[in-house]
Amino acid sequence: MIGIRLSKTLEQALPPQPLVARFPFYYGWVNMVFAAIAMVATLPARSVGIGLITEPLLQDLNLQRVSFGQMTFWAKLWQGLLLVCFAGLLSTVLGYVL
Repeated sequence: MIGIRLSKTLEQALPPQPLVARFPFYYGWVNMVFAAIAMVATLPARSVGIGLITEPLLQDLNLQRVSFGQMTFWAKLWQGLLLVCFAGLLSTVLGYVL
């Protein structure tokens, strides 16, 4: 009877397993899938992605390289500024501390 009481108290004392521990596969694969999706989704905004479309854009829009570079610079600057502002606002409103 003491053994039964002891096992029940141990079960109550042990914290439940986190959700990640209950997955039937390694959780790192989930991280890798989301990282791959993020890489594909942000490709057009990165230098590698812009490098793939620079020549066709210059020809189609009849732009010079300097003007294209200036547009890219200002677009990335505004993108970063808006991201920082909205990420800070969302973290303040939702209560996340980075």
